[in-house]
Amino acid sequence: MNLKLRQLLVFLVLMQDLENKAPSYILEKSKAVNLNQPEGLLDYRNMERLLNYIETWKISEEYTQEELDAMRREVEAGKAMFGVTNA
Repeated sequence: MNLKLRQLLVFLVLMQDLENKAPSYILEKSKAVNLNQPEGLLDYRNMERLLNYIETWKISEEYTQEELDAMRREVEAGKAMFGVTNA
């Protein structure tokens, strides 16, 4: 597992639409590059973005199957909580 890559991927997801982020938000979320489990900072929408990056870039080997399954469950739970359906 390449922890630095995982940390940077989470930071990348959090910085989507950077021009709309306040400097204080960027500083707060920059801690992702120092966490052992940076994915914990993501809400279900950002978790889904991360899963899409993982699939697109074919880097699933950076995660265990259990981690990937847990992220997918988190996305589904978030969607269920907010009544989001796959269209």
